[in-house]
Amino acid sequence: MKKNAKPKNKFISDGLTEQFARFVEYAPPGRFSRNLRQLLLWYLIYEEEAPAFDMQELATDLAQLFELLDAAEDERVKTLG
Repeated sequence: MKKNAKPKNKFISDGLTEQFARFVEYAPPGRFSRNLRQLLLWYLIYEEEAPAFDMQELATDLAQLFELLDAAEDERVKTLG
């Protein structure tokens, strides 16, 4: 291993990295994040009954997803100049 090379993450294969890169290329993270947030808010506004799932768990997972999408969008913008 090179001196400055970071060890590979055991959960992120080269295939997953390629798949994520393709996703970012065809679904810009900023746009996807905005659309997903709008969808979530629309659902919460118009849903009259309690959700049939653990909202706290979903909120935690979505917060992490939104952070990832924000970071991906920042990198995409930096790369595009």
